[in-house]
Amino acid sequence: MVAKRKTLSKFVGSMAPLKASIEGNADEDVDAQIVPVEEENKEVSEKELVVARTKELQSMYMDQLKELLLSNGLQTGKKDVMIKAILKHEVKVRSVAREQKAKIRTVVVKKKQELEGNSTSELTKLCDSMGIKGLRSKEERVQRLLVHWQENDGVDKALAQIAQEERTKELEAWTTTNW
Repeated sequence: MVAKRKTLSKFVGSMAPLKASIEGNADEDVDAQIVPVEEENKEVSEKELVVARTKELQSMYMDQLKELLLSNGLQTGKKDVMIKAILKHEVKVRSVAREQKAKIRTVVVKKKQELEGNSTSELTKLCDSMGIKGLRSKEERVQRLLVHWQENDGVDKALAQIAQEERTKELEAWTTTNW
């Protein structure tokens, strides 16, 4: 939320508590998002994660290691082979999770841009139709509509639509090359 400031120098000192309350409300609006935007710098690199996980797996007892492999549907064998299999499996799982997270982020950003492209009157009509009242700014309306969309499985529906479109393209490509 962006607060506009007036340029009256003698009131600047008395504006500090108001500014703090406005910034506090902006933080609350950001916290209300269902899909938060995260900083990429906080993530540990894949190599560091593999090194740490290797040490952890090497310190495990054989029976715990075998149980972990079996729970992931992997084959047991020598300890070194089992550790490599677990590490490879975990790398694959993290990769799939990152791809899914990126898809979700893309869908949410696309929906937000779509809502921001609407006029204020269109956003007001959408808010009224969903029973959302008392919003003043366009940003508030977009934020509330986005949260409402996410709460009502909008992300899942959009991802299902994307998956269906991808499958249709695959089938069309397959039929054109095989016929």
